[in-house]
Amino acid sequence: MKRFLWGAITLILAIAIVGFWYLKTGRLDTRALGNTPSTMESVIASAALDASIMRRAPTISDPVLPTTATLTTGAQLYSAHCSACHGTPAVPESVLAHGLYPPVPQFFQRPPDMPANENFFVVKYGVRWTGMPGWGRALSDQQIWTLATFLSQIGKLPPAVTQTANGAAPATP
Repeated sequence: MKRFLWGAITLILAIAIVGFWYLKTGRLDTRALGNTPSTMESVIASAALDASIMRRAPTISDPVLPTTATLTTGAQLYSAHCSACHGTPAVPESVLAHGLYPPVPQFFQRPPDMPANENFFVVKYGVRWTGMPGWGRALSDQQIWTLATFLSQIGKLPPAVTQTANGAAPATP
């Protein structure tokens, strides 16, 4: 048993030393452009991100009702702050889609699958090691909840809201 324990400790230490050497000698390719995350990196990072968000997101339900008025306001906020990275209905793949690492989710190609409280958390605090900034100092909690509501409804928006998300002024009745 003692030999097994020493063997396990030696193996863990060897892995740590090789990992440190790999990172310290510049063998990890840190370029954003032209790289795509490996399957292992995607699985591990996605699982860690999902677990962190679920653990830390507020456990309250969305206080903003998805009315046409609030969705239009959310679309205006999205157009002003999010569309350059996450796309619009008219241009579902933004120019920055593949220029950041990991690639930026394109919400009009694949809507976010998180509930509004988790969207709120991501928008407010951002995501470390990605290009996602935290908007908690630039936007009020009410604005962030409005954006979170918009994101949770992005796959089923009324036409006027879709037009607003494209950056156009909302149509007047």
